[in-house]
Parts: sequence; structure tokens; C-alpha cells
Amino acid sequence: VAVVLGDAPIFVMLFIGIFAVIALGVLLNAVLATLRVVLYGTPVLVLSRVPFRPGGRLVAVAQVKGAVDPSAVSMRVTIRETTREGSQAPRRDLGGEKTSMISTTSGNMVTRENYRQTIAFDPSMATSDGLNTLLPVSFEIPSNLPPAPLTGEDSIVWRLLLTAGAWPVSLKAEFDLPVFDVEESETRAREGAVT
Repeated sequence: VAVVLGDAPIFVMLFIGIFAVIALGVLLNAVLATLRVVLYGTPVLVLSRVPFRPGGRLVAVAQVKGAVDPSAVSMRVTIRETTREGSQAPRRDLGGEKTSMISTTSGNMVTRENYRQTIAFDPSMATSDGLNTLLPVSFEIPSNLPPAPLTGEDSIVWRLLLTAGAWPVSLKAEFDLPVFDVEESETRAREGAVT
């Protein structure tokens, strides 16, 4: 206010205005996040088994607090791969829908979204008792996609993104999916039990 009333140069007002816009954006994001928790609680994904493997079928149920309009629900699976910067691991094209996520770098690790696929959702299968809504999740895991590694610095994360448009705030939830090479995990479990 002092800068505006003091008739400061426009670049000074713009520079100070940027900080006001950032603060307003942070405040708005906090309000939306709080509303999301109040309206939908913390959504939970109940899995039919653990782990799943490429070539199998993932079956689960997402439980959300409150009433959710099933016709507004959208589900998407993504695979994000994190490798060491300068790693010899090639950037893979795993198919699926076109991804637009830009690589992000943290420390010396680079994360890329290598796969994205929208899951067919049948709204008639959703149930609600007024207090909670149950949303079924079921899809075939393509056999050509890589499982998450059990060891090493490089990682592959399978993630389910669940959204539902609503007023005053939309439902948004993310769940990491346990997609592993089942034979490798069972072998490791047996080796651990023996030692």
C-alpha cells in the first residue's frame, strides 16, 4: 500500500506484487487442501492381494469419506522412473497415452513419467451409504511394463490417480501400487526366512 500511495515506479510495484500473488496462491492452496480433507477425509485403497505383477489383474476398492458422484470419477495409472543423473539407463517409451510431464531433478536423481493410462470405470459399480463411498478399481496390468525394483538406487513407482469433479472442491487422491516381480519377492522372502 505504501509503495502504491508513494507513486513508486511500475517495476517496483510489479516486483512487490509478485510476492503478494505468491502469498495469495499459497493461502488458496491451503484452503483447498483443508476443504478436501474435511469433505473427503483421507481416501484409502483396499487391495485384494499384495503384490501384483505385470500380466496380472489389479483389483481393489477405494474408500472415500462422504458422498462422491460416480459419474464424475476418473482414474489413471502412471509409472514414474527415477534414475541417477547421467545413468546409462535408457529413457523408455512404454506406450500408453502421451505423457506431458517434464523431467524433474532432485539432487543427482532424475524423475520422468514414462507411462500413463486412463482406467475404465463403471459408475454403476460404486456404492455409497451417505457416510462413505466405495469405488471399485480393476484393470489388467500390461505384461510388457516393468515392475518396481526391490533394490538399488533407481526406482519405478506405479501410482493410481483418482479424481472426481465436485463443488466446492474436487476429490484428488494418489495411491502407490505394489507392482513387483512376484517370483523375485517370494525368493527374497524365503532367503530372509532361512537366514
